[in-house]
Amino acid sequence: MCAQVEWPQPDENNVVHKDWAELQVGTTQDYATDSWFWTVFTGALNHQTAHHLFPGVIQSHYRKITPIVVQTCKEFGIKYNYVDTPLEALSCHLQHLRRLGQQLIYSDNNQKDK
Repeated sequence: MCAQVEWPQPDENNVVHKDWAELQVGTTQDYATDSWFWTVFTGALNHQTAHHLFPGVIQSHYRKITPIVVQTCKEFGIKYNYVDTPLEALSCHLQHLRRLGQQLIYSDNNQKDK
Protein backbone atom coordinates (compact mmCIF):
# COMPACT_ATOMS: atom_id res chain seq x y z
CA MET A 1 0.00 0.00 0.00
CA CYS A 2 1.33 3.41 -0.93
CA ALA A 3 1.33 6.32 1.44
CA GLN A 4 -0.04 9.09 -0.72
CA VAL A 5 1.84 12.34 -0.57
CA GLU A 6 -0.12 15.53 -0.97
CA TRP A 7 0.19 17.82 -3.95
CA PRO A 8 -1.56 20.95 -2.66
CA GLN A 9 -2.53 23.44 -5.33
CA PRO A 10 -2.37 27.19 -4.84
CA ASP A 11 -5.57 29.20 -4.73
CA GLU A 12 -6.51 31.89 -7.26
CA ASN A 13 -3.97 34.22 -5.61
CA ASN A 14 -1.21 31.61 -5.99
CA VAL A 15 -1.14 30.92 -2.23
CA VAL A 16 -0.85 27.43 -0.75
CA HIS A 17 -2.72 27.39 2.56
CA LYS A 18 -0.43 25.10 4.54
CA ASP A 19 2.11 25.71 7.25
CA TRP A 20 5.65 25.38 5.83
CA ALA A 21 6.61 22.39 8.00
CA GLU A 22 3.29 20.64 7.40
CA LEU A 23 3.78 21.15 3.66
CA GLN A 24 7.24 19.54 3.85
CA VAL A 25 5.89 16.51 5.72
CA GLY A 26 2.85 16.15 3.46
CA THR A 27 4.83 16.24 0.22
CA THR A 28 7.49 13.69 1.15
CA GLN A 29 7.58 9.94 1.77
CA ASP A 30 10.12 7.98 3.79
CA TYR A 31 10.98 4.29 3.58
CA ALA A 32 13.14 1.81 5.49
CA THR A 33 14.32 4.52 7.88
CA ASP A 34 15.58 1.94 10.40
CA SER A 35 17.90 0.43 7.82
CA TRP A 36 21.53 1.47 8.04
CA PHE A 37 22.12 -0.15 4.65
CA TRP A 38 19.43 1.83 2.81
CA THR A 39 20.45 5.06 4.51
CA VAL A 40 24.07 4.64 3.43
CA PHE A 41 23.38 3.02 0.03
CA THR A 42 20.91 5.73 -1.07
CA GLY A 43 22.66 8.69 0.50
CA ALA A 44 19.78 9.03 2.99
CA LEU A 45 17.09 9.35 0.30
CA ASN A 46 14.99 7.14 2.57
CA HIS A 47 14.83 10.07 5.03
CA GLN A 48 13.20 12.61 2.70
CA THR A 49 11.05 14.18 5.41
CA ALA A 50 14.01 14.98 7.67
CA HIS A 51 15.92 16.29 4.65
CA HIS A 52 13.09 18.64 3.68
CA LEU A 53 12.54 19.86 7.22
CA PHE A 54 16.24 20.27 8.03
CA PRO A 55 18.11 20.75 4.73
CA GLY A 56 21.19 22.18 6.44
CA VAL A 57 21.68 19.19 8.73
CA ILE A 58 24.23 16.58 7.68
CA GLN A 59 22.52 13.34 6.64
CA SER A 60 24.25 11.23 9.28
CA HIS A 61 21.85 12.78 11.82
CA TYR A 62 18.66 11.85 9.95
CA ARG A 63 18.33 8.47 11.71
CA LYS A 64 18.15 10.36 15.02
CA ILE A 65 15.85 13.09 13.71
CA THR A 66 13.29 10.87 11.99
CA PRO A 67 11.79 9.32 15.18
CA ILE A 68 11.36 12.83 16.58
CA VAL A 69 9.59 13.92 13.40
CA VAL A 70 7.31 10.85 13.52
CA GLN A 71 6.39 11.54 17.16
CA THR A 72 5.78 15.23 16.47
CA CYS A 73 3.52 14.35 13.53
CA LYS A 74 1.50 12.08 15.84
CA GLU A 75 1.21 14.82 18.46
CA PHE A 76 -0.08 17.36 15.93
CA GLY A 77 -2.23 14.97 13.90
CA ILE A 78 -0.14 15.37 10.74
CA LYS A 79 0.05 12.42 8.36
CA TYR A 80 3.59 11.04 8.09
CA ASN A 81 4.04 9.20 4.78
CA TYR A 82 6.00 5.99 5.16
CA VAL A 83 6.37 2.64 3.44
CA ASP A 84 8.48 -0.23 4.73
CA THR A 85 10.72 -1.07 1.77
CA PRO A 86 12.54 0.56 -1.15
CA LEU A 87 10.51 -1.65 -3.50
CA GLU A 88 7.27 -0.22 -2.08
CA ALA A 89 8.67 3.30 -2.44
CA LEU A 90 9.60 2.62 -6.06
CA SER A 91 6.17 1.14 -6.72
CA CYS A 92 4.52 4.23 -5.24
CA HIS A 93 6.68 6.47 -7.40
CA LEU A 94 5.84 4.51 -10.55
CA GLN A 95 2.13 4.62 -9.68
CA HIS A 96 2.40 8.39 -9.26
CA LEU A 97 4.13 8.74 -12.65
CA ARG A 98 1.38 6.62 -14.22
CA ARG A 99 -1.31 8.88 -12.71
CA LEU A 100 0.49 11.94 -14.06
CA GLY A 101 0.66 10.35 -17.49
CA GLN A 102 -3.04 9.50 -17.40
CA GLN A 103 -3.88 13.07 -16.38
CA LEU A 104 -1.82 14.36 -19.29
CA ILE A 105 -3.55 12.03 -21.75
CA TYR A 106 -6.96 12.98 -20.34
CA SER A 107 -6.08 16.67 -20.51
CA ASP A 108 -4.83 16.32 -24.14
CA ASN A 109 -8.01 14.48 -25.15
CA ASN A 110 -10.18 17.20 -23.61
CA GLN A 111 -8.21 19.87 -25.47
CA LYS A 112 -8.80 18.03 -28.79
CA ASP A 113 -12.56 17.93 -28.11
CA LYS A 114 -12.77 21.72 -27.88
